[in-house]
Amino acid sequence: MSPRAAITIGLILFIVLLATPAWPQCSMCRTALESSAEGRALAGSFRQGILLLLATPYVIFGAVGIAIYRARKRKSRSQVTPMFGRE
Repeated sequence: MSPRAAITIGLILFIVLLATPAWPQCSMCRTALESSAEGRALAGSFRQGILLLLATPYVIFGAVGIAIYRARKRKSRSQVTPMFGRE
């Protein structure tokens, strides 16, 4: 694994672990869920669902970006570059 990939993975893990206590939830949804006993039981699942919906677009765009990057890298490797300015 290259040092650049290790740093990137480390930064992603750091950000994910740092953001874990900050469960995204609007105040109206929170009030509605916590007002009843049944809602309190569903609150954890609701929070996880919000995080899943939040992460999905980033995963999709990241996968497309990686595919484009690899295709360009593969294309540049297949092209022969002249050595020392000779053609």
